[in-house]
Amino acid sequence: AYDKLKEFLEWREVHNLEEDPEPSSTDDEDWSYASRLAMEWQSRQQAQQASNNGSTGIKKKLSVKSFRKRSSTKATGAAEKPTTSATPSTQEDLPLLPQIILTYRDQNGAVLRNAKDDNAVVLHALPARVNKKIATAETYALAQAIYLDRVFGRHSYDVATILLDVRPGHGWPNPNAKAMIPFLRCVSPFLHAYFPERLHRTLIYPLPKPALVFWDAARPLLDRAIVDSIALCKGNDGIRCDTPPPTKELCKYLDDSIVETTESKRTSMFVTVAAS
Repeated sequence: AYDKLKEFLEWREVHNLEEDPEPSSTDDEDWSYASRLAMEWQSRQQAQQASNNGSTGIKKKLSVKSFRKRSSTKATGAAEKPTTSATPSTQEDLPLLPQIILTYRDQNGAVLRNAKDDNAVVLHALPARVNKKIATAETYALAQAIYLDRVFGRHSYDVATILLDVRPGHGWPNPNAKAMIPFLRCVSPFLHAYFPERLHRTLIYPLPKPALVFWDAARPLLDRAIVDSIALCKGNDGIRCDTPPPTKELCKYLDDSIVETTESKRTSMFVTVAAS
């Protein structure tokens, strides 16, 4: 337990996270904060690699082990602690990552909770919004971890119900299942190492029968405790942008109003492409 805490604190230090973060008044602000720090990290890695081998990009394949080593000062202090912020011009040049995980808050900033799951905070994950042209899988995983650190705070005992919605969206990048495996490889160590007690239950939906093949492939990449907390909610064969959520299945674990709220937000994020 001590080693886990030490590693977590070192991770927070190397990414210059606030000592005692409080959620912002809006979810957008929390994601913008996480996106900025993650993109600054990616920019530093690009610059470092360019200086080391003359390349202008990040290696296409990086092991989770090497990523965690580079993101930690545990070994010898070799990882460079970032400055408080990048230069203004650098910040302006960094794109905002599309938000892939959300919380829902009322006018007073109180987060949406799931009464059917120990009043857990509702987290809505939309992996179809991952755009690998903007950032690597590692960068998205880092942004998600920073976001969760921001949402929960170090002194909170909150747990989460994660709604992992695998449907595509109009105008989204919509990577296929195979393309998401590197993302899962990066996300799983973060969740296990830094948020082991936060993930109370994960609902993956809607899953047609063929998707179970993907689940069988992804399961070995995830920690056993995470696998045990996952519930698969089956839907109709064929997943499209307009495929409705499996409300009956979801409501075994969620209040009806949560399904309505999350679906309304998801469709509001669709991007309409003007006809040429």
